[in-house]
Amino acid sequence: MRILGVDPGTRIIGYGVIDALGNRIEAVACGTIRPSNKADIDERLKEIHCGIREVIRKTGPDMVAVEEVFHGPNTLSLIKMSEARGVILLAAALEGLPVRGYAPAMIKKAVTGRGNAAKEQVKEMVDVILGEALQFETSDVSDAMAVAICQAHRKSELAAD
Repeated sequence: MRILGVDPGTRIIGYGVIDALGNRIEAVACGTIRPSNKADIDERLKEIHCGIREVIRKTGPDMVAVEEVFHGPNTLSLIKMSEARGVILLAAALEGLPVRGYAPAMIKKAVTGRGNAAKEQVKEMVDVILGEALQFETSDVSDAMAVAICQAHRKSELAAD
């Protein structure tokens, strides 16, 4: 199963694509989508939508996993993040792909065993799981790979039930 993991944002969107082959997980592709900082939110959302659809078309995932929006002190940022996440969900739906969402704590727990792990711990465990020290452009990319890994683990747990 090929899984696209996405760490949503309005300035930087991380993505990571993995192949989950039984108990093995292999990295396929990863990177960022960076909408124009000078553009209004509507234009950035359009760029995010187009960027995610391009990643889907280039990598051919079987499903998409997206980090859920978390609570924060800045309501406006939370609203913009939710809008970006909605555009990502729409892009996946238009490509006919199932989508699953995971809370940040669930993703961290799936990758590190602890729901309150630090970003650096998540990146280190992503490297361990993938069997290589990957040079991620930003923490958004390692977070996106963690989302994909979470989905792979969750899928195997469901299959075992």
